[in-house]
Amino acid sequence: MPDHNVPSAVREVLDISPSYYAIADFNGRLTFTNHALNKCCKTQYGDNHDLKHVDDLELVSFYLHKRLFWSDIVDACSQDSITLQVSIGENSGVYKFSAGIIEGKLSKCILLCFAEITPRHELEVQLLEKNGFMDQFLNELPQMICSFDEKGLIRFWNKQCEEMSGYSASEVLKNGSAFSLLFPNPRYREQIIDKLLRKENGILRHINTELTTKEGLTKVIAWNIVFKENPSIHGLSYWLTGTDVTAMHRAMNVLIESEKRFSNISMASNDAVWDWDLSSDELWWNEGMSSIFGYKQDEIDNTYEWWLERLHPSFTDQVNEKLKQHVDLGKEFWSDEYMFRKKDGSYAYVFDKGYIIKNENGKPIRFIGGMVDITHVKENSDLE
Repeated sequence: MPDHNVPSAVREVLDISPSYYAIADFNGRLTFTNHALNKCCKTQYGDNHDLKHVDDLELVSFYLHKRLFWSDIVDACSQDSITLQVSIGENSGVYKFSAGIIEGKLSKCILLCFAEITPRHELEVQLLEKNGFMDQFLNELPQMICSFDEKGLIRFWNKQCEEMSGYSASEVLKNGSAFSLLFPNPRYREQIIDKLLRKENGILRHINTELTTKEGLTKVIAWNIVFKENPSIHGLSYWLTGTDVTAMHRAMNVLIESEKRFSNISMASNDAVWDWDLSSDELWWNEGMSSIFGYKQDEIDNTYEWWLERLHPSFTDQVNEKLKQHVDLGKEFWSDEYMFRKKDGSYAYVFDKGYIIKNENGKPIRFIGGMVDITHVKENSDLE
């Protein structure tokens, strides 16, 4: 039954279109279906002389995951036009379904259009599967991985980020206050954001940040940052890979403080303080080697052999053997007395003592000690 409510010129244009068009009244009765739609659904509808209710099209929405009844379409079109992805009846294809109200000669009607987008839909499914795989892959990695845009909105937050920070992905993703949660100090946060939001596309930067966890703890995270143009999001996308270096950071601070104390002690000491790195065989001396024994800094060779060569020949072998045996056995404390040649060629009688530092495996790595000139003590004892 042809629809006299729609101009024949309009019907002719729709009838030759490769897309599927239909016109229905507000009761849902199909008053026109074009040739392409008739051909697609002929097993159900026959031709234009046997049109049925639009609900019989079995429109199934991919977005709503349900069948669309005519009342749903009318309600949507009353507010605005509607566009969805749907399947039609037993047809295995996917269609972009659009519907809108048009003015006919006698009354209003609803124009339905079905444009096949099966290839694009399959590509979208593959992309979703790929993204799902990538999300799962990134969540399984032991490093912290996150991403944010130029507005400072976090776009990706993997499981390691959740575990390290205590904040779930739902709490930080697209949350404008996420940076305030992670960096509550406003001055520090401003400095960090300024460093992160640099515009050099593709540049890899290494930045350490103090991140505050949900429990209020402070963790030091070492970030590697890559700047990439994101085709799906306007502007730059910033990808960060982070490693928790809190323990190492604390150890370094302890070591720095220890080195400062050691330096201060050696400067205030009247001894010739030494520090022997057993792995590199480098032997460092403080100012005592100059003030006590007369050697200038540029005359001191920081090696074990330089010190050994200045021992009196009568002491060289026994002191060397005892010292090396002490290191090999890993004994903590060592001391000895011997004669040491000064810059002017004379010999001072010295008392030398040291302490071995070991690594976590118990291997000696450093030997620290001090050498004291006891010549006057020896001379006084000889007089007695």
